Amino acid sequence: MIGLPNTTVTILGLSGGGTSVDPWGDPVELEQQEDILLTGIPAIITENHAVATTEADPNARVIAYFVARLPHGTTVDPSQRLRDEASGTVYVIDQVTQPPGLGWLPDLRVDMHLAT
Repeated sequence: MIGLPNTTVTILGLSGGGTSVDPWGDPVELEQQEDILLTGIPAIITENHAVATTEADPNARVIAYFVARLPHGTTVDPSQRLRDEASGTVYVIDQVTQPPGLGWLPDLRVDMHLAT
């Protein structure tokens, strides 16, 4: 990792789900559960803000979003979630980007927002 980490994170993935049949032959939804895929990954998490307006609503809205930097080679995608091990905060991954580097592989950039 190039930057100095300020926390460690756990990557969570969903498993289970789908449908099954109950004893009477009726379809039922199966619950999904979050499985721990990787843990103890050093990370840099920062909170950023953007101001947004629309033609329909000219009032400025401040939107908070979060950016994580993970070591290059970390396997993560937008179907997964990140949990900050220090605070317990869970983030939904919006986008994963591998920035270009000259002679080295920079940290992954993970754009995300708070899970509700």
